[in-house]
Amino acid sequence: MGVGQWDEDDGAPPLASVPGHLVQGGWPLLERLILDDVDIDAQGLSVLIKGNWPLLKELNLGHNLFSLAWLPLLSQAAWPLVRKFSITVFDNGLPSRSGYNHNHNADAISRLMRVGWHLEELVLLHTDCLSINAVQSLVKSDMTSLKCLDLTGYMIDGYSVAMLAESKWPQLVRVRLNTHVLDAYTAGFLVNIDWPLLKHFAMTGISISSMSVLRKGSWPYLETLELTESDVHFGVLGAAELVKGDWPCLTCLNLRDFALDAAGMNLILEMSSWPLLASLDISLTDLIRIPGYVSMLPAFKGRWPLLQRLREQNDLDCVG
Repeated sequence: MGVGQWDEDDGAPPLASVPGHLVQGGWPLLERLILDDVDIDAQGLSVLIKGNWPLLKELNLGHNLFSLAWLPLLSQAAWPLVRKFSITVFDNGLPSRSGYNHNHNADAISRLMRVGWHLEELVLLHTDCLSINAVQSLVKSDMTSLKCLDLTGYMIDGYSVAMLAESKWPQLVRVRLNTHVLDAYTAGFLVNIDWPLLKHFAMTGISISSMSVLRKGSWPYLETLELTESDVHFGVLGAAELVKGDWPCLTCLNLRDFALDAAGMNLILEMSSWPLLASLDISLTDLIRIPGYVSMLPAFKGRWPLLQRLREQNDLDCVG
């Protein structure tokens, strides 16, 4: 455990007594509290908010089955400096499998926004679909200091992406989104969003048509691009669109579990213009599944001299 932080792995007491032990511990200099997947219930939360941690800046309550009814409790905590927040919220404390027709996650987000924290980082973890009303609650919230938005725990549809286009987050640096299949029309909303400082962008479900639109995005400071878990065959056509991306600052490209074949990879090697690329992940791609696959490290290193990290299989190779 570092100074000013506590993690549930740092000699944690029995899970049911975690909040009580933490509150009794004092620790007035605590800045970072990680309580991911420790089964905190309503009673535990009501105890936790009594913690005298005026310097708390990061709170992670992910993978606990939080009910909507508990969220107002957070506003009673005297933690005015919280800037990073992660949480999993379920209706009535149980996961919902009912899809887009229910707006319980919209209610959850509305209540979160009323807690009053000036968030710079918001991570929402769930297994459900994020309704358009929920995204609307996010967009209308006063989060002008927001720098990181991670919605990969939710599946969002085209309407929700279009709603994101109305956001006013001028300081946003990192975005992570999860879609089933992103079409060209929806991608058009993304590239027109005013995120002038964007450096890290991650999305699942990219198609060839949406890639042809995304690569037109005006993200001159983009450093990390993650386009993972695509079931759509990317091939040469998709790769041809990817290499047209004008991202001179790109240092990390993640294509894990992507439908990219040998022909597509060869085209990327031949046509890409990312001189600063230092990290590449092509694990679980169609290319790697080819019987008798031989590492392309020499070719990669020849194309990108600054390459330091390469993941072809499940292991990370340091190639510096």
